Amino acid sequence: MNDQEFREHILTFIAKSEQWMQDASKKLDVINDLQQQVSSMRDELEGTREPETSLSPPEIRVVKGAHEDNPDPLLALAGTLKSDVTDISERHDDYIASALLAELRGDEDE
Repeated sequence: MNDQEFREHILTFIAKSEQWMQDASKKLDVINDLQQQVSSMRDELEGTREPETSLSPPEIRVVKGAHEDNPDPLLALAGTLKSDVTDISERHDDYIASALLAELRGDEDE
């Protein structure tokens, strides 16, 4: 291996190391966020802290039509919601994961 090849090899190694450290840092941020959420939930369950929000069940509106007699209230909503998102069926897991991560991080705009 000549000097130029060795230099390129070292530069590649450094770039990969930097990327690995960035990825590790992001993972640590997520772990820290999860740890805070779990701690907060534990405090709420143990009664040492008031809940941050009160959850109420969502209002379900059954739509008249083909699914009117179906006992599944979510199925009754099929086709009744409008959205600019056209790939929801293919990427629903990605959207859910993004929303949960944003919620854990405390992002208000997600």
